[in-house]
Amino acid sequence: KMEQDSLNIVKYLKEKDNKIYELLSSSNNKSNYKDKSILNFVNIQELINILVLNETNSSYFFGSILNDRYTNYAYNDNLVQEISFLKELEKEIKEEYKKRLGKVSGYNLDEYFLKSALPKAINDLETYINNNKESKS
Repeated sequence: KMEQDSLNIVKYLKEKDNKIYELLSSSNNKSNYKDKSILNFVNIQELINILVLNETNSSYFFGSILNDRYTNYAYNDNLVQEISFLKELEKEIKEEYKKRLGKVSGYNLDEYFLKSALPKAINDLETYINNNKESKS
């Protein structure tokens, strides 16, 4: 089920469908995956292709979700597994950004992901991990 629903993430982004919030947002009570590491099932290259092709809307949607997703520490115990996905996504977006320097799509990747959403998401999870290590020792 999670693998199938991960395909919907890409589909919803492609269609600019707000249902993506229902799948992923930690601030949405209807969210099926606010506390499950579904992003590990998402194909990073497909995701980047959507973000580049649909430009502003998709980047804004997904960037907003990442900004919000890891702020509720109650869910992070189950989401820490997504940190490798986030780091890989950041690495791939940096590569794509270099190819798109001076284009709107490059600006959007930089603005929505490299300057804000990804560093924040990674920092939120790393902070959570470090705080839990300290409290367990």
